[in-house]
Amino acid sequence: MLYGMSNPPEPVVQQFKDALRDEGVTDLDSYTEKAKDVRLDWLELILGTLAVLFIMVVPTEPGYALFSIINGWSQGWMAHFMTVILVQEIEVLGLVIYFRYFYKPKVIQTTEGV
Repeated sequence: MLYGMSNPPEPVVQQFKDALRDEGVTDLDSYTEKAKDVRLDWLELILGTLAVLFIMVVPTEPGYALFSIINGWSQGWMAHFMTVILVQEIEVLGLVIYFRYFYKPKVIQTTEGV
């Protein structure tokens, strides 16, 4: 995702920027103003959440374009947090591998009846 966000397909980015500009969204402040007036019912909320999760998890050109636009709006903070999350996942993977294959707990022997 970091690579795709840093090198998104320009035609797709331009399409998204044009569509957002037509809706009056040009930065995070204008997005928050637009989002205040939105009212969703439960079905729209669930479907919207699933769509966002799909865009975030599955690497596609529209996902790269959206992340690139949001990264630009947040002045690079999105890339920063995605990098932190990537390093954290690598750290967890390392800990799992270490404790699964290399860590041997000490066996404490007890003497009964002493």
